[in-house]
Amino acid sequence: MGNSGDRSGEAVAVIIFFLSLSTVAVSLRCYCRIRVVKSFGWEDWLAIMAHVGLHFIQQFRGTSDIGGRCFSFPPAPVTWSE
Repeated sequence: MGNSGDRSGEAVAVIIFFLSLSTVAVSLRCYCRIRVVKSFGWEDWLAIMAHVGLHFIQQFRGTSDIGGRCFSFPPAPVTWSE
């Protein structure tokens, strides 16, 4: 990487890691609630909807602006005053 400040590769890797982690967590929650407890409530549906919404947002957001700098400021001139 150069001095461009583009860190979109790292940002996409973090997003993929945490989406995968949350997929495993929500899947295990649903498995336990259905098979072990045999009670699937409204909070489980809410967790699924939030998880799907997170996937939807990340899928359609695009990666062009992820990890880039928001502003580009010119370097300030250095002045010495006494």
